[in-house]
Amino acid sequence: MTQASAPTSKPPATGFSIAGLAPSALSDIVQEAQRAVVGGTSLASQRHVTDVELKARLDAVRALCDKGQFEQALTAAIELHLLQPRDGRHAFVVGTCLQHLGKHAQALGCFTLAAFTEPCAAARFRAGECLLALGHGEDAALVFQQAAAAAPANTPLHALAAAAATHASPPTKAVSPAQPAH
Repeated sequence: MTQASAPTSKPPATGFSIAGLAPSALSDIVQEAQRAVVGGTSLASQRHVTDVELKARLDAVRALCDKGQFEQALTAAIELHLLQPRDGRHAFVVGTCLQHLGKHAQALGCFTLAAFTEPCAAARFRAGECLLALGHGEDAALVFQQAAAAAPANTPLHALAAAAATHASPPTKAVSPAQPAH
């Protein structure tokens, strides 16, 4: 008679999760992800997380966002970004969650990274929205102009970004010269 082996406490190689980790453990994972990137690889590669699993995770995060469940999606979005930080889609979904949770400054950083990693008009547009929410209308107008220029012509995003650029920064008042006193 053979005994069944005891279950191991180690999660499977693809069971990467940051949910419930203490701040020190999170810090260690961030440092591990940074070392991987500096070394020319990714945490996903080092932890044997496949492209199929990354896509499934991204699809799950997007589904939560589509349902308006941004708080629930945020942890999984951050996990994706840690696993593969060079993928602009991952920074974009983190930014989306943060923006909808009212954390515009943090979301702005994510959208800026997403636009830098994989230039796209949507990331620039979202960065403009964050700048506007933070009270930086003139900067938002410039970013909206960049988004409109990057978006394919005759698309809703192009039209929306162009309109936002026009309305983001209030028009400057014409200053009339002072009238001499009589």
